[in-house]
Amino acid sequence: MSRFILFTIILILSSCNQDKTMDIDMSDEDVVAILQDVHLANSILLKYRIYERDSVSQILRLQIAEIHNISVEGIDYVMEQIQLSPAKYLALEKKTVENLKSMKDSLKLSLVVKAER
Repeated sequence: MSRFILFTIILILSSCNQDKTMDIDMSDEDVVAILQDVHLANSILLKYRIYERDSVSQILRLQIAEIHNISVEGIDYVMEQIQLSPAKYLALEKKTVENLKSMKDSLKLSLVVKAER
């Protein structure tokens, strides 16, 4: 019995360390753009009451899909695929966060310039 448990643990740990190949037909830039919109949508959802979030989430997901010419199921598939490769996922997530910070800084700068006028 203990050999079975040890074998199972070793099998699980060895499979966790392997990056699987992503099976998506999109450039990294397109994936980052989708991730940016998903992050923005999640932050928008926090502004709503809990009982409103489900409906608003569905609307936002449809809008993201329309913007990127992909189905909602396609977005789910992309999200599943990028999580199969932790190293790739972290690289895409890092680029996404950098882009969002740049957008935030740009917005702050434009608000300061308008306030000075």
